[in-house]
Amino acid sequence: MYIKKVRLLIKMGVSQQRFIRRAIFPGELPSFFDLLRKEGLQVQAVSNVQSIYFGNAGYPLPFGTSFGVQRRTEGPASIVLDKESIFVSHEGDFGEEAFLLVQKNESLCGKDILAKLNDLSLATLLERISRKHLLYESGLFSDVPITPFIATQCNQETFAVSGGLEGTINANIGLYEFKDPRGEAIPLKGYKIAVVELRLEDSKREDLLSRLVSTLDDLGGFSTVSPKYMALNRWVGRRNSEILSERPLMKEIPHAEYELKWNIEGFDSGLLFLLLKQGFGREEGGFIQNPDNPYSWDRAAVHTYFQQGDECVKVCLMGNKFKLSKKNSDRGKERVLRRDESRTEYAWFSSWKDTVRDLGKNIGELIRFKKCFYVVNQSSDRIYQVAVDCSYSGSSCLSQVEAEYSGRRNGRRSETAEVEVEAELELLKNRIESLPSISPYIRPSRLSKQEWLISLNMGKN
Repeated sequence: MYIKKVRLLIKMGVSQQRFIRRAIFPGELPSFFDLLRKEGLQVQAVSNVQSIYFGNAGYPLPFGTSFGVQRRTEGPASIVLDKESIFVSHEGDFGEEAFLLVQKNESLCGKDILAKLNDLSLATLLERISRKHLLYESGLFSDVPITPFIATQCNQETFAVSGGLEGTINANIGLYEFKDPRGEAIPLKGYKIAVVELRLEDSKREDLLSRLVSTLDDLGGFSTVSPKYMALNRWVGRRNSEILSERPLMKEIPHAEYELKWNIEGFDSGLLFLLLKQGFGREEGGFIQNPDNPYSWDRAAVHTYFQQGDECVKVCLMGNKFKLSKKNSDRGKERVLRRDESRTEYAWFSSWKDTVRDLGKNIGELIRFKKCFYVVNQSSDRIYQVAVDCSYSGSSCLSQVEAEYSGRRNGRRSETAEVEVEAELELLKNRIESLPSISPYIRPSRLSKQEWLISLNMGKN
């Protein structure tokens, strides 16, 4: 098997260029290629692209940061870091500061990369990508290893136009996880979609971009997350199902949501998540990290909001699967938000337009990146999710901390569960706000994402 050039790259931050990502069903790709030909665009020959992402299942990298290697092969191949797989460093988007494992133009095989990863920790990464916060000086996360975590593989074709418009078409997307860092990546269940990514850096090509997007939408296109997050979503879903099958949770208060919110101000959201989880490593305040689930869930989804009378309908998209949730207005007291809620299970769809046709007035769309972990109240055995999320709509971002009731272990039900959950959330609020590394940067909030989207739309009018 012939191995082409491979790059090692850290990506950071949100790009300032115009970027659009659409998913379409593979059967519609020929029609999109017809448009590219009519526009006089030359599509480069297809190549197989493998991407391996490094990380840690307990302490994920900050938002907007990827760390991994990539290689091109002549066809689908096993994904493994071994002595036969030769990697070549490539200058990335962020200059020499981006490289941690290799010098520019140094060749490494997968086995050598694994050896170098042994000397790398999360603290080292944080030092390089976030010097201004100086977390590494305290010795935090120096014992958190970085290993091969997930991977993707796809057929990739590209096109470009002079003047700053570039496109990438990813088809036959495969998703993988590493159960053994030194072993072969294991397939995860994929999605039946192709992903088209368009990047515009020159407004002179805005008309062409609009035509391409319009065609994708006419072909049934819909917004989606990157293949990397498709793999992370699948990993989270599989691992979460395994945990719940062994230790199921009972929802004492069905069809209701109880949660707390804080807005994040003046601090990096991803770093704040790491400090937040680290703060729950000690047994104090009645809560501790759930020993049945020591992982951090790192996932992303597209959320589209609709208004039906007094209810908000949210469509959560992951690939070509979706679920619906309906929520009414906040009826909580004091700091705790309480809303009636109903949810469907995830289901496949074959037409995005048919799926949302009768859901009401479209309020808007956002992409939500979420990192979370679970804590348990040591007295009641109730489980609460603690999350940090960044929601993007266009160039606007809402960053929040959330704490939400998830259920109860060991099958016990209380007749006064509503009162007890609200009281425990107050205790959890006190615990979070008492963390000295967190409290200066969070402000109590009742702002929902739906309300945030509405305020953005009002500002545009």
